[in-house]
Amino acid sequence: MIKIKIELGGSDRVAILFSFPNNKSLGWSLEETVVHWINQTLTRDGYNAAGLPPVIVAEVEISGGNVTLVLSSEVDLAHVLTRYQAIIPKFLEIGWKAYSTVVPILKKEGRWDPRGKGWRFFLPLGLPMLNQKTLQFFHYPPIKMLQAMQDYLDDPVPHRLENLLMVNGVSDRADAQTYETIVDGAPIAAPDDEGSAKCSKCDPEWGCIPIQFFMEYQKGMVELLLHESANCPGYTLPIVVYGSHPRKIFSEQFLGGDMVKVNVPVCAEIVPGLKTWIIGANHPYNFYWTAQADSDPEKGSVGDGEMNLAHCASPPSEGGKSAVDLMQGDLITTRWQKDMAGNPSMDGNMVLRAAQAHWTNPENDNMRCALTQSQATLLYTNKEQTTFTFRVGVEDAAKACSDNENKTCSFKV
Repeated sequence: MIKIKIELGGSDRVAILFSFPNNKSLGWSLEETVVHWINQTLTRDGYNAAGLPPVIVAEVEISGGNVTLVLSSEVDLAHVLTRYQAIIPKFLEIGWKAYSTVVPILKKEGRWDPRGKGWRFFLPLGLPMLNQKTLQFFHYPPIKMLQAMQDYLDDPVPHRLENLLMVNGVSDRADAQTYETIVDGAPIAAPDDEGSAKCSKCDPEWGCIPIQFFMEYQKGMVELLLHESANCPGYTLPIVVYGSHPRKIFSEQFLGGDMVKVNVPVCAEIVPGLKTWIIGANHPYNFYWTAQADSDPEKGSVGDGEMNLAHCASPPSEGGKSAVDLMQGDLITTRWQKDMAGNPSMDGNMVLRAAQAHWTNPENDNMRCALTQSQATLLYTNKEQTTFTFRVGVEDAAKACSDNENKTCSFKV
């Protein structure tokens, strides 16, 4: 038996860092909460598997008000446990510094939860920390992933990206989740619409989410989780940056203000001495909004299970993109992400051109149509919008596309 101990700090500090209690109705103890998130990381790093005895066992001890994480294994994984022993305290320390230095400023200035929506401090828990294949830079985590699901990836946005990765050659959903080590620009769990909401106390440039206050946090988390490639010395994992506010803050933080654009790869030195390929992307939620929603709620809303044909085929606003355009662009992005993860030393521009050629090939029209038609049927299955499905599966959508000559958005399914 190999066993290591990782000191996490005092109970009050650990409770904040693990957003305890995640959900009061669960009745979980602090120990159970910490174990829950650590077990998700162990699974997504590939050491444990659902339905099988764990290869690495996580336990939590509290003594004298101090919390200790104990990792043990009957397999010779001393090198793995040692890596967790190094990275977990650094991860938590970066989070603690953000909570203890930035959050008080936001509260004092009235920037914390200006609309009274019940914000929570929430670090990117339960994601791969050792064996991730890419890094994803987003805006902020939806609060339901903390309070309802206790899972950073149980949401229509990561679920959609996983589907696109699998279409591009990733073997299954578990493998797709190794591409989803996320750094959010702001570690704030908030409602889905908080990023685009406006109010008198919100910044006119950045909106309600004060992402611009967390630049030290962003730098620390990205540098900690952006590992050097095991196969390509001198290169790190590739990064995908999603959405306009994340692309703007990421560009200011790491690229000297040169805006990273959608599907325009750039190579930069994020970690001293290493090269990193980066690509900008549309926020995956944009597809759902464009395919389903309407300015008139009676005509459509995200998660109602129905495609909005008018928005699907043409941009909903001047300068916008149609759902078809967004799907095409997102498929290209995820193909680039998957291929660059396999070899981060490749020329990112050549990889992008190959991805564009693949998804503009007429042979792939049916799959592109099927994905658009299927994902446009996102359906929340409870009023709290915490559970969801796609009303029409990809196979049924593909048949309907064939019957309609793959003229996406010309029909409903």
